[in-house]
Amino acid sequence: MTRRQTTRRSRVLAWALAGSAAFFAGCNIVAPVFYIVHGPEKVPALHELDPKRPTVVFVDDRSNRLPRRALRLTIGESAQIALMKQEAVETMIDTRGAISASNQDRAGQAMSIVDIGKAVNAEVVVYATVDAFTLSTDGQSFSPSASLRVKVIDVVADQRVWPAEKEGHPLTLAFPTRSSDIPRTATEIRKYEDETARLVGESLAQLFYKYERTQDAGQK
Repeated sequence: MTRRQTTRRSRVLAWALAGSAAFFAGCNIVAPVFYIVHGPEKVPALHELDPKRPTVVFVDDRSNRLPRRALRLTIGESAQIALMKQEAVETMIDTRGAISASNQDRAGQAMSIVDIGKAVNAEVVVYATVDAFTLSTDGQSFSPSASLRVKVIDVVADQRVWPAEKEGHPLTLAFPTRSSDIPRTATEIRKYEDETARLVGESLAQLFYKYERTQDAGQK
């Protein structure tokens, strides 16, 4: 698969785990729908992680794109749960440790991804930078979306192993909803931010394992 094809796939597909529909059955956000008609029944992993190497997911938001810092944890935990569920990695290190380590800046300098990995005894870091996260793209309709750039870092070798592009793999997501009304109350906003963050984490994890594509995914 060429770089253009993989980038296009991330930009035109909305990803979802099988089972997300059940979790969100009573909510306005539904599991993402695929925007292509033809293709394989199985969507291949874009990169397979070494299942024998201890791995941690680290979500970075240095540009403050997330409305709440806690959503970094929500995305990371959702991704690590999905990776464990699919047995993509045998040993997952809790993303909380990576976030905690990242807060320990050295002499005003942010810790490198390799140093964060070493701090939590990880050999591999799945590193995701948040570029965008919103519940409304136009300020009028309820249209949750997010954009990330993803890298896999080998902590031991101190190098990026995926993708080849230094800026990372772009992952752009748009989540269909059952309602066009933007959440108004603080409680509603917080609820849908959390739900969107969980779906983002699941979508992040799906880059690293093969999964089934179902028709009208999540709309059950």
